[in-house]
Amino acid sequence: MRVGEHEIPCAKDSALTQDNSATRSLGSTVDDACYSLCMPIRMRRFPLLFVFVLSAASILLGAKGQLPRGTDSRDVALPQALDPRYRHAKGGEIELTVFGATYLGASTKKSWLTGARAYYHLNAMFALGTSYGYQWIAVDRFHTSSAPLRNRHTHFINAEVAISNDVAMRFGSTVLELDLFMTLGAGALRLDGHWEMLGVIGGGLKAYTGVPWLALRIDVNNYLHRVRKPAGDTVDMDISFALGLSALLPHPG
Repeated sequence: MRVGEHEIPCAKDSALTQDNSATRSLGSTVDDACYSLCMPIRMRRFPLLFVFVLSAASILLGAKGQLPRGTDSRDVALPQALDPRYRHAKGGEIELTVFGATYLGASTKKSWLTGARAYYHLNAMFALGTSYGYQWIAVDRFHTSSAPLRNRHTHFINAEVAISNDVAMRFGSTVLELDLFMTLGAGALRLDGHWEMLGVIGGGLKAYTGVPWLALRIDVNNYLHRVRKPAGDTVDMDISFALGLSALLPHPG
């Protein structure tokens, strides 16, 4: 309201200003809630489906790879890349891997993850191993400003079991030897200065190169863990997409 050259705020204007502020605050709160609840679900949907497909394929290939009863394996013609007599022999092998990964966290957003894995292959299908990863979280807080991070250094330690099956893929005139595998693991995660229990489920592909002791790995892993926040604890399922280089010892001679 204007009186002469002076403008005097009225009660109606003040009420409208407060309503607009409240609406903006509510809208921001709704947006944050939608991001926290919806985005991680959409973000996880494809990797979880990918892991499920890998796991199912690994199991089905193992079942279909068994010959009918009474059939002599010498009577079945196999491609050389799938024939155990010519294929890379994993039994008794030690596999050492270094990897780099992009890491998508429900509470910590996107960061990088680096680390190493070690496996002992019991036979052509099963392997036992351990994994370590280090991450420096790129953000200085959890999803909201009311939950600051006190320590950005994060450590992952877990034991794993891998189940793999022999597959092959034609690439031009070359047939590549591949392993299709799934991974199950359990361990601990040090996040924001606290140790928490960690569950791991994942899978991927390993490609054997022309060098008998060298292989390339692609891993997609989901990490299930608790996150401590001032507003209350949450359980997050994060995702990593990793590319690794594996040394295979001793290599077949």
